[in-house]
Amino acid sequence: MNLNSGYQNRHHLHNDGWKHRLRADIEKENSNCASGGPRAMLHIFKKYIEIELQLGNFNRCRTLYEKYLEWAPANCYAWSKFAELERSLGETERARAIFELAIAQPALDMPELLWKLGLDHNLPDKT
Repeated sequence: MNLNSGYQNRHHLHNDGWKHRLRADIEKENSNCASGGPRAMLHIFKKYIEIELQLGNFNRCRTLYEKYLEWAPANCYAWSKFAELERSLGETERARAIFELAIAQPALDMPELLWKLGLDHNLPDKT
């Protein structure tokens, strides 16, 4: 009898259960927000990123923020949260690059949020 295989099976079932619950939660959010249009998508992105943060999947968070910003490039909240994530991970250069990309956007919904982020984090110039 192999005890490790029993542990692996239970562990696998636990992971599958978690994935199933996560998928069900996302589907529920989708159905609840189906008529919400763009606001619903923003909510889904935020929740999905929140879940990945809780799981410690920082590279997945980066990918989600990139997709979020492709979909809504004027969203200063997303830009600021993405830069804050990088800053919290000690990635000052990435945070600076995100800030620079954000302020280079042709239209922003709340540019003052980005300027405050830059001042609060004292992001120095690259000169």
